[in-house]
Amino acid sequence: MNQGGISREPLRREVDELPPAEALARQRGGALLLDVREEVERNLGTPLGARGLSRGLLELQIAEVEPDRTREILLLCSRGARSLLAGQTRRSLGYSHGCSVAGCFVRRESPAFPAGI
Repeated sequence: MNQGGISREPLRREVDELPPAEALARQRGGALLLDVREEVERNLGTPLGARGLSRGLLELQIAEVEPDRTREILLLCSRGARSLLAGQTRRSLGYSHGCSVAGCFVRRESPAFPAGI
């Protein structure tokens, strides 16, 4: 069990994960990097070029952030659990391409992603 009692293993069977370096390369190639942490967390820093949308608002606002359901969406959070849950949601909403970024992004501590605010 992890963050909030969520076991990641069943989620990993449903949602693909990428290492951060590969996610960054895909972002540079046109994929959307979506930071699903809460706004208060994102205010401390977020990867450059990432869009922010809290996991709890994903169902309500994803179409506003990304109307193209075929664009690859890379989901990022602070520890990996919320991005896996968001991956399930992404798929259930008809977004066909995407995955969770393995690992975490906390403030400016992620060496794989350049940080901005």
